[in-house]
Amino acid sequence: MKAKKIKESLNFEREKNPIKSMVIGQEFKYKELEQEFSNSFPELSVSYINLNSKGKRIRSFTKLNDNKQMEIGEWFLKHPYFEIEDIRKERSYFGDTYYEIDLREKNLKESLNFERGKDPKESMNIGGTLLDKKLIEKIKKSLENVVGDMGDSFKYFPGKRKIEINQDDFIYTAVSSIQGCLNILKNNSLKDKIKIIYENPKYPRQGILTVQII
Repeated sequence: MKAKKIKESLNFEREKNPIKSMVIGQEFKYKELEQEFSNSFPELSVSYINLNSKGKRIRSFTKLNDNKQMEIGEWFLKHPYFEIEDIRKERSYFGDTYYEIDLREKNLKESLNFERGKDPKESMNIGGTLLDKKLIEKIKKSLENVVGDMGDSFKYFPGKRKIEINQDDFIYTAVSSIQGCLNILKNNSLKDKIKIIYENPKYPRQGILTVQII
């Protein structure tokens, strides 16, 4: 078996880390990320915080509305090294508001079981992004503030990016409250993000009500 050759032209400088000479390693992934993110979102005022082996954090001093969070989420879905773990709103000791984006390194193992005929993202259990999940949590919390615990009557399908609500599990007035709450969300904070579909448009207060993320 032939030994692998390392080209002499790699120019390993005296007393310098060879990994740095080859421009690989975690710190260079971080620097590359900083440059790419800054180029893609020049309108944001951000700082970058390395968390060593735990990942990386981006702190934004520019407001991240729902649309901007979705845009950042889609950007990281395509990133080769990092994915979003959490986005949250914080307040400093002086009362200033800022946003933190926690990142972690992607770890796509070869042992992932991609089932035949199934969406690969669904196989990896990442069919819905973290931002989708935050949106789902917002919808569920809003509904449960109106009708109480929804239990199994509220089902989320990540691969299809949709919620199904079994309206037959609720009394008529509760169904009216659910639909009213969803329409308020659809026309305000979740405008252009969700679509409401009735199983039987002739009898919209019966059967399955679907909330499709768009």
